Amino acid sequence: MRTDAFTQEDHFALRRKGLGGTDITAIVGLSPWRTAFDVFCEKMGLVEPSPPTVRQRIGLAVEPLIRALYEEQTGRRLADKTCIRHPDRPWMCGEIDGFVIPEQEDRGIDYKNVSLWGGSSTDLDSWGAEGTDAVPSYYLTQAAWYQAITEAEHWDITPLRHERLRIYTVRRDLDLEGMLIEAGERFRRDHLETGRAPEITGAASTTETLKRMFPAHDADLIEAPSDAQAWLTSRHSLKLQIADLEEHFALAENNLKVLVGEHAGLRFPDGSQFTWKKTKDSTEVDWKGVALHLQPQPKLLADFTRTRPGYRRIFVKLSKKED
Repeated sequence: MRTDAFTQEDHFALRRKGLGGTDITAIVGLSPWRTAFDVFCEKMGLVEPSPPTVRQRIGLAVEPLIRALYEEQTGRRLADKTCIRHPDRPWMCGEIDGFVIPEQEDRGIDYKNVSLWGGSSTDLDSWGAEGTDAVPSYYLTQAAWYQAITEAEHWDITPLRHERLRIYTVRRDLDLEGMLIEAGERFRRDHLETGRAPEITGAASTTETLKRMFPAHDADLIEAPSDAQAWLTSRHSLKLQIADLEEHFALAENNLKVLVGEHAGLRFPDGSQFTWKKTKDSTEVDWKGVALHLQPQPKLLADFTRTRPGYRRIFVKLSKKED
């Protein structure tokens, strides 16, 4: 197993320019959470890395349990989480959950907690038979990246799902590793070294990245570049199409509601269902009304007054010929 281990502090310094497992997954377009543009903005220091999400924090908290269950089920012993980088390509790096001890077994491991994310989601449905490498493509890509760094022949992915630990094994694929290395080198050459951003997509993560990059504005309007008119026209056309689709959607839904009437829903011959059910009543306290009723002193109101940050809102004024 060829790898260059280093400290957590070194990892934070390197990841600004180095590419980890989640980075390469985004770069090749397989990440559900990030795009190549998002990775570029973080590596170039245009935005700070996003803070851990609740999902990520839960995953970290559950890792010791997953490790203990894996050791119980397999009889293997695991080393602690560690940071790694390729000995010949130091820009290839990652933080892995650990290796099997002794290292002669040549096996790494990646913990995944998927128990809390819904039993019928596409994510869960994309897991295949245990013992195989039938895992979601973004996890498979991460494992291959770590195998390219370490030359480990096997990489276990261990999702905790429905209160049971399942073990999947990715066997080394040199063709996949080569494709990922080529993609990483191309990303560094074409974007990180030149400062030219990758193509922007409509992904929600990129929308959030742009909010973080440009949280405020100055007073100036600037002249639109030549390609901006096409984007403005496209946006207007798409907005009209969305409105038309929303009206047709409401028409279909309203017709189904009429057919349901006072019943719980409709059952179709192919097994489909359309239900229209009333949720349970709930209660809530009108705390603002309570506070006003108690007639608090101005100082008390000031103590509990918070400033809500503003946000950038889009307003479009089209020329007469565009209306």
